[in-house]
Amino acid sequence: SLEVVAAGYPRDRVVLNQIARILFLERRYRDALTYLDRVARIDPEDLQMHYTAMLCHRGLGQEELAAREEQLFTRFKAEEAAQAITG
Repeated sequence: SLEVVAAGYPRDRVVLNQIARILFLERRYRDALTYLDRVARIDPEDLQMHYTAMLCHRGLGQEELAAREEQLFTRFKAEEAAQAITG
């Protein structure tokens, strides 16, 4: 089960993001957001987490929260691009 996988990799952002993505695709938006909250505690600037959270909030009809996640995703994506150019 997904919970067993998560237990084996409790602080692995990639694993937790993938679990959230699977739950999103199953339209289990609230469950997905639970995993995304765990990613946020590990790395609050994680792009995949913000993107999936945006989609989950939209799926739940929470447009204000979706817009906030979209802003954060856009901001961190721009910062990452700037770092790549200057790095």
